[in-house]
Amino acid sequence: MSSPRFLAVLATTLALVVAQTAFAAPGLAANRLQQQQLQDSLDLNLQQSTPGGPAGMSPAEAQQLDQLQLSQRMQQQQLEQQQLVQQQQQLQLRRIDPAMGPRNTLQQQQFAAERQLQLQQFNTQQQQLMNTIKPQPLQPPMSSSGLVPPMSPGLLPQP
Repeated sequence: MSSPRFLAVLATTLALVVAQTAFAAPGLAANRLQQQQLQDSLDLNLQQSTPGGPAGMSPAEAQQLDQLQLSQRMQQQQLEQQQLVQQQQQLQLRRIDPAMGPRNTLQQQQFAAERQLQLQQFNTQQQQLMNTIKPQPLQPPMSSSGLVPPMSPGLLPQP
């Protein structure tokens, strides 16, 4: 894993720990959401660190890919924050009206579906970008000097 990606993983992990501390809520549901979000963050970082791009990308193409991946990580963190805030609001409402309990499972399923859709969109975006990047040739084009590599004696045409 490259250093910028390691720092992104570390920053994501720290953000989740800070969020967990800030939104410390009693109950298993809060911990489950945060664990799922952390797993999704790790999955995205793994997906982005897997070499899937064409070898020999130009610097501009590599920068474009890095920008896309950074944007995706920021979007993921934003969704995670929104979900944590929604969960905190739900917990506060549940304290006021305990009959709201069954909505928690539905909310967890909705959060999981949102994160899964986001990961699918990220994968599609990255694939679309990769499809626009043309692979660099493995060998340089033949020179126009007309030089032919020497042949071994066993490969010479027989008269």
